[in-house]
Amino acid sequence: MRKEIIPSIILGLITPVLVYYGITFAVTALGIVTVSLAGSASLHDMNNISRILARYTMTFQVIAAGISIIPLAFMMRRDRPKRRFYYEKKKHGLWYAAAAAMAAAASIGGNFLINLTSLTESSEAFQEAESSLFSGSVAVQIIGIGFVVPICEEMVYRGLIYQRMRQFMSVTLSVVMSAVFFGVMHGNIVQGIYAFALGLMLAYAYEKYGSLRAPVLCHISANCVSLLLMYGGVSVESRTAAMITGFAGVAAALAMIVLIDRHVQTKLIYPDDKQKKDKEA
Repeated sequence: MRKEIIPSIILGLITPVLVYYGITFAVTALGIVTVSLAGSASLHDMNNISRILARYTMTFQVIAAGISIIPLAFMMRRDRPKRRFYYEKKKHGLWYAAAAAMAAAASIGGNFLINLTSLTESSEAFQEAESSLFSGSVAVQIIGIGFVVPICEEMVYRGLIYQRMRQFMSVTLSVVMSAVFFGVMHGNIVQGIYAFALGLMLAYAYEKYGSLRAPVLCHISANCVSLLLMYGGVSVESRTAAMITGFAGVAAALAMIVLIDRHVQTKLIYPDDKQKKDKEA
């Protein structure tokens, strides 16, 4: 790889994140101004701003994610002619249900195992992030955490960042590096660990199914299960039972991975190789 193209590669990898978080910042700032003016409150009152953020952060994030989908879709479309390879267009039918089940099981396992540690209590950054995530109404959380945000994040981290990595990295390195990026961007150790593990699975799903629909479905499934665990009051009576439930969830997810690995295959198509063979023929 030539040294002169390294800066452009780095820029290409961080641009989707800059777009997403730039729009999120702009929507949040505009939302604070709008709510403050509507309530005739001072924008210089930090307590007022804190109250607005505590109440509307999730709402602002849902709006920002919805808006971000438009430029992200444009970026994905612009990337397509530049790709070194494409995924074979193939219908996987009910095997998408297996992907959703894999993600649901992983979510159950991850939630129970992380809650067994002291990380959730010792990490102030996680507590602040959790407070922000659950700041809106239940309907806003279901729409945002359950659907809009997963779609937007999959476009950023798998549709753009992972695919851009795959143009010059191996599958393994691309999967790991994109998962690390996904984990780090969550900003705290608890969500970072969970997001890293989830990121590995989401990139794997994208590679196996050859379509962004697979990781989107997995992400939605994982997030909806997390919401169900939160609001459904799902719990176990003892630490031992929680550990068994957590490892059972992980084991079920691994079993689904083995099943998917055996039955779901998507070929890579290299246009340049095909054109070369056509010329030689």
